[in-house]
Parts: sequence; C-alpha cells; structure tokens
Amino acid sequence: MLKKDEEAALHRRARREEALMRGVKEQVKGVGQQLKGGMKEGVGRLAGDRSLEAEGRAEKGVGRARETVGRGMEQGAGAAHEAKGTLKREAGRAMGNPRLASEGEDERVAGNVRRKLSTKVDG
Repeated sequence: MLKKDEEAALHRRARREEALMRGVKEQVKGVGQQLKGGMKEGVGRLAGDRSLEAEGRAEKGVGRARETVGRGMEQGAGAAHEAKGTLKREAGRAMGNPRLASEGEDERVAGNVRRKLSTKVDG
C-alpha cells in the first residue's frame, strides 16, 4: 500500500505528464481535422456539392489553426522547461553541487529539444 506522500507524488507526476502532452494532442487533432476537411472538400468537388466543398475547406482551416496552437503550446512548454533547467544548473554551480548542476543541464537540453521539435519545418 502506498503512503500518502508517495500517492501524492504519483498524482503530481501523472498531472505533469498529462500537461506535457496537451500541445502534442492538439497538434494531432489539428492534423486529423485537416485530413477530414480535405476529404470533405474532395468529395464535395467530385459530387458537385459546393456546400460540402466549402465546409471541407473551412474544416481544414480550423485544423491548421489547431495544429498551430498546439505547436505554440509545445514551444512555450519547452522554453519553460529550458529556463527551469538553466536556473537549476546555475544554482547547482553556485552551491558547488555537481549533481544538481548536471540535472539542471539535462533539463535545459530536454527543454531546448522539445522547443525545437515543435518548430514547423517547411518541406
């Protein structure tokens, strides 16, 4: 049986991981919405249904916006993680604690990678 503090720590970790994934989930939903909109647009074009075609175009636009919002969320989270890591690294250096400095550097790099991975690459 878990102690209350262990249970609380697990709960905090689960909430933190859920928060970390919000931006990614939003991006995935946006891409899905773009695909769905593209299919509606294509079917509408083939069937000569201008209303369905317009609905599809609109849905694609909403999907693009959603993807962009998710990307921004990820970039913000990555930048925050990077800043936290930098602070932790510098605190470790100031206190002469190499373990804390190393953990901070790891967090800083992870945040930097996350921020860069969420940058759109035109291809």
